[in-house]
Amino acid sequence: MRESGAVVIHPPLDLLADMVDQLLRDDFLKRGLKVGADIRGQAVLRLKDQDQLALERVQGQFLLRLRHARAQTLNDRVALDEIVNIGIPRLKTAKARIKQKLRKFLEILGCVVLGQIPATIEGVAMGTIEVTAPASGFFVQYDRRFEVLDVPSLFTDLANAQATLADPEVLDRLATYAQDQGMETIAAFPHGPLGIVSLRAVDSVASLQGQRIRVAGPTALATGPLSALGASPISMPLGEVLPAMQNGVVDGVIAGLPVFTTGRYYDVAQDLTVLPASYLIVTAVASSDFLEQIGPDLADQVRAAARGALIEANEFSLSAVEGVQAAWEANGGRIVTLSDADAQAYLDAVAAVLPEAQAQNPALAAELDFLRGVAQRHAAD
Repeated sequence: MRESGAVVIHPPLDLLADMVDQLLRDDFLKRGLKVGADIRGQAVLRLKDQDQLALERVQGQFLLRLRHARAQTLNDRVALDEIVNIGIPRLKTAKARIKQKLRKFLEILGCVVLGQIPATIEGVAMGTIEVTAPASGFFVQYDRRFEVLDVPSLFTDLANAQATLADPEVLDRLATYAQDQGMETIAAFPHGPLGIVSLRAVDSVASLQGQRIRVAGPTALATGPLSALGASPISMPLGEVLPAMQNGVVDGVIAGLPVFTTGRYYDVAQDLTVLPASYLIVTAVASSDFLEQIGPDLADQVRAAARGALIEANEFSLSAVEGVQAAWEANGGRIVTLSDADAQAYLDAVAAVLPEAQAQNPALAAELDFLRGVAQRHAAD
């Protein structure tokens, strides 16, 4: 992070405390935040370890700046600095704007303050983190049945994926995944269609040849089709991808479409290619220790609240996907749709990998039959 040249504010702690309280009243992160003053009397939010969010005054402007103890894990420090710049000289008149900026800041900060994805999953399994909600592929090492959520062509469209994953029968089955590992799936939803953003345009399956592409998890279904098409799939946490692209470690990334605009990938690449019949599935997984500690009544309320939140989550996903194209193109990007022949070639590569995936994962066939049956039932409704 650039040096701020900040001077002491005397001290708007009450204002910052009020904003944080309103923003985080119902947020689990509130327990990890503490409003106070640093040694210079400057207003700060104390986050995890030595991390701080400071309200600073620089050349007559009030800024919200992250002082990150693990700055190397933050995927886009410059973008964050731009997001939290208030840019208004009078603090009192800027209160509403600061709240808006702070909310956006915390949305991004929430992805890194508890650690990268593998660390949060390990924390849930150990009971040090209550809930995490990454791509389902990261859970396959804990229960091979999660791999079924990586299968393309499982759903007819995004609406079908949403209806299928919100089905109580499906949620009840997912809740049994990884229970022997100290975890319980409490919700699942499609984050959106999968796409590829690469430094080298992917406008055909042939253009994948030789490219190093980040995938969401190390499963055969996530890596096999890309390998068959000549690419080199690499599994890594999403928070590490943008600097990896900037440093030439990987050429591109597969992720849900909304990730690309919220993560400002248009700053490093122009083309966003939508993959056919493929969706990134997010699974919200709770710590079994946490659910046991709060008791059966509250645990049931947590489960019910998670399922109830799927309505809002799915509505948000739909609106986010709809806004991706406009946002991407407004920032100089191009949306690429594969030709029918290339789309079929990609799906053929997936189909060719499926028998191998089923041979490596004996649990996959039964889960696939079950999920396909529910998806077909909802498609017929």
